[in-house]
Amino acid sequence: YRHKSGVLCGGQARSVRCETVEAELLALLATLKPRAEVLTDLLQLAVRLSRGLKFKAVDATQQHQQALHRAERKINALHRQYRDGVLTEVDYTQQLAERQRTYTELVAQPVSAARVSFELSDCVIMLDRLDVLWNMSTPAHRQALAQNLFESIVYDLDQQRIVAYTLTAWAQFFLAVPERFDRTAKLDSSAF
Repeated sequence: YRHKSGVLCGGQARSVRCETVEAELLALLATLKPRAEVLTDLLQLAVRLSRGLKFKAVDATQQHQQALHRAERKINALHRQYRDGVLTEVDYTQQLAERQRTYTELVAQPVSAARVSFELSDCVIMLDRLDVLWNMSTPAHRQALAQNLFESIVYDLDQQRIVAYTLTAWAQFFLAVPERFDRTAKLDSSAF
């Protein structure tokens, strides 16, 4: 809420139920769809990733396996150095923790091009169905979704509707706003 000092507020309503605001926001989310040209480009990128990286996936998998084996060998060498008395217990413990952390990170790394393609396609689908994502979300996730999509939302308590909003930069790039819900041009900042 922003109120300009020295300006009398002409509004009669002082509050509104959360469900009313969320219903209006849900209606807005249902109208936001990915821009056709961006959607096409993203889907083509997903297809290219799944096709083009299949040839490199074998190399990437081999490189990943080699890195895992190197990390295992370094851990084994560290054990030998400690057992042979080359390392102190403090150095051994410190280096072991570092090498185990490296190994764990390598194990967790995804190497599949198909997975990248699938995740990108999944993101495109979710952009297309923001209203469904909203309905599936917890209140905390809903708040995060709204904060990631909108720089600001102006809600008129008397009209009980969203009268203006500003999408974040990334959302402006990816999402198209239908004219019937485009209320950004009607914002009169002198009223606040």
